[in-house]
This record gives sequence, structure tokens and C-alpha cells, in this order.
Amino acid sequence: MEHTYLLYVGIFGCAVAAYLWLRDARIFYRTALPGYRKAAYYGVAYTALSLTGIFFMLSFMELLGLGMILLALYLQSAILRERDLIWRADSSALDRTLGKATLQKAEKSAGKADSADESDIRLSRHERKMKERAGKDKENTDDKDKDTDTGDSISEISAK
Repeated sequence: MEHTYLLYVGIFGCAVAAYLWLRDARIFYRTALPGYRKAAYYGVAYTALSLTGIFFMLSFMELLGLGMILLALYLQSAILRERDLIWRADSSALDRTLGKATLQKAEKSAGKADSADESDIRLSRHERKMKERAGKDKENTDDKDKDTDTGDSISEISAK
């Protein structure tokens, strides 16, 4: 029994999984962002899963092997990464494909990472959202403290 074209599709999928793993590892090395660190670590397991799928395909269990490869690609894409911190709207597709990113480690050693914007780079997406919500909640409570009829604050009304 001969192999079908699905073997070539599976080999291509395995190569894509390995490429995505190495690209995430490169971006983590250059930026030290926690999302890319997780993606680089998990990429090892997902590449191994896709290679296992190739071995299943070679032993004439093509659908099972192809399913393993597709599962590895799906799981690899499900990891949250800080894409908005690395690339801007004017970044080219080639830059994104090759994983080009500015070196954050070199900037830190030069002492350029002291600004508030660069300290926010280290925050996870969840932490950034919580920080934004805390700022919005503070603005809302400041608005509630004002008297709506006269515009005086509560402390001024109690002083009268």
C-alpha cells in the first residue's frame, strides 16, 4: 500500500509547527516577554506531537497522524502572546513571519527601560486589563463624589 498526498500535507504541517516553535523562541530571546516564553516552551511538546503524527502516518494510520498534527497546530495557536507589544500597524508581513523584534535586553542594560511605558511591557494581558479597570473605577468614583445639582463636591457641601 502506498502513501497518499496526506503524508506530504502532514510533513508540511510538522514543518510549520517546528517553524512556529523556533520563531517564538527567537522572539522570547529578543524581548523576554512571558507569553512568548510559554509559547517557546510549549512549542517543544507540540513539535514532538506533530513528529509523532508523522510516525503514525508512515505506519499507514494517516488520519490519526494528521489529526495529531492538526491538534498540535491548533494548541500552538491557542497560546496568548503579546503581539501588540512587538509589532505595530506599519510592520510588514515579512517582519512578522521572520519574528523580527527589538532587543529589550540590550536596552535594559543601557538603562533605557526606566520609563513607565516600558515597565508595562512586562505585564501580562490580564494584568494590563486589571490596571486599566482600576483607573476607570477611580475616575467613576471621583465623578460620583460630585453633587449633580450644584457641581459642588460632597466635602464642600458638608463644610457649608
